[in-house]
Amino acid sequence: MSNKSNKLALLMTIALTFTGVHTYATTRGATSGTTNVNISQDSNPFLLMPQSYQIKAKSLHVFNATPINLQSILNEAVNSTDAKTGKITGIPLTFQCNGFNNNQPISYVSGKIRENADTLPDDALFQVGSITKSFVAVVTLKIITDPQYKQYFTKGLDSTVGDILGNPKSTSLKPWNESWNYITLRQLLNMTSGISDYANDNIDILDKLSKEPYHQFDTTEILASVVTKPLKFEPGHGWAYSNTNYVLVNKIISYVTQSTIRQQIIKYIIDNPKLNLKHTYFVENIPEDAITRADQKSLLMGGYYYFGSTSTQYLYNGVDIQQNNAPNKSYSLSWANAAGSIISSTADINTYARSLFADEDKGGLLTNLERRELMRFVATKDDVNKQFKAGDTITENQLNESTQGYGLGIGAYYLAIDLPDGKKSHAIFYSHSGGTLGFSSNWLYQPDRQASIVFDMNSTDYASYNKIMNEMYPQLLNKTFNECATN
Repeated sequence: MSNKSNKLALLMTIALTFTGVHTYATTRGATSGTTNVNISQDSNPFLLMPQSYQIKAKSLHVFNATPINLQSILNEAVNSTDAKTGKITGIPLTFQCNGFNNNQPISYVSGKIRENADTLPDDALFQVGSITKSFVAVVTLKIITDPQYKQYFTKGLDSTVGDILGNPKSTSLKPWNESWNYITLRQLLNMTSGISDYANDNIDILDKLSKEPYHQFDTTEILASVVTKPLKFEPGHGWAYSNTNYVLVNKIISYVTQSTIRQQIIKYIIDNPKLNLKHTYFVENIPEDAITRADQKSLLMGGYYYFGSTSTQYLYNGVDIQQNNAPNKSYSLSWANAAGSIISSTADINTYARSLFADEDKGGLLTNLERRELMRFVATKDDVNKQFKAGDTITENQLNESTQGYGLGIGAYYLAIDLPDGKKSHAIFYSHSGGTLGFSSNWLYQPDRQASIVFDMNSTDYASYNKIMNEMYPQLLNKTFNECATN
């Protein structure tokens, strides 16, 4: 491989961090398992963190301890040598659960909004990456039940792309791959389509991004980069995380509604009075240009790109990809499209994530039927006991230490727990990670305790992130199980 190809391959990998996933695909046959809390590069990465710094938390020892001070944890992390090495200048975090702070959320911050700044506001804005995917899934659930669009979705989520778009031919619609016509909307949203990932399976988009960081990519340009790629498996008969799925959903929503995905996310989520999200924006090109409240433009965190020896004119270790200090502007986020183009705060993402699991009369965003569809999980790999295969629908009772599930833009995983009295227990978490070229974020929700955790770090220095998370993550889980009351 040439030096140029090596650089582009590395650039492709870092770009995948907005997905929360690197090169992970399962057809029929993969197995793995562990019971330790440690760093792994072969675990299912979409759940908590990008694969290169996924903490494989399959087992937790719950200890009797004094209350865990989240502010102290953040202070230690930001002041650590690892944070300084990786330019992690600040960490915002929001925590909420039953029995803690009168069930109300608390937002914590530590550090600076960027290098050479003084403070980090608790409503700082960051790129959420693939956390965007569940926003798109929610919009899809709303649109397919809207009477004005019912003619497009005669089979609901099981309507095919061809049904919706009129079975386009590659000769009449460019770019187009006719095999996409037979994929259902559900298969796009739960990653069982088999479609190639534009951020991993080719270098076209990322090559251009490295040379023109202010270029505005559109849906057509992104789809064109993978249009000739064959399906990885027959739709519904495997699982492979692909950002292209959500770009294609964007095309469908835009076609059906004759509007943009940004307008639909604003309509159904951001402007929904139940949520009152004041710090959330869908970015179509330059992040600060998407912020409609002038007083919030200064809230954008710096985001620091790191990836080994990869270096181009615009992407090199330590560069701030979100340079909102004039006259520089943040790099375009348009390459992430509907797979990862939202910016938000930890408080807003906390409100949003909790709304996915609440009843409608208690601030919930979804009907019971919509929530069941959102949480209809498929296996991300074959079961070690051969009870099901990757891509098969599974129940929460089938989740275990080696089996994780993926729904419509959200993941589900099983955590084994060693209790102080020596007994064994377990818990289910829902979550999704997100990352862009300079940010790594996560939300988690534990339903038994109505516990939610949202945080972000403004760097993609994986080595530093790994070390910090090895300290933070067990403490966050122990706070959840020691200090939060069960329903």
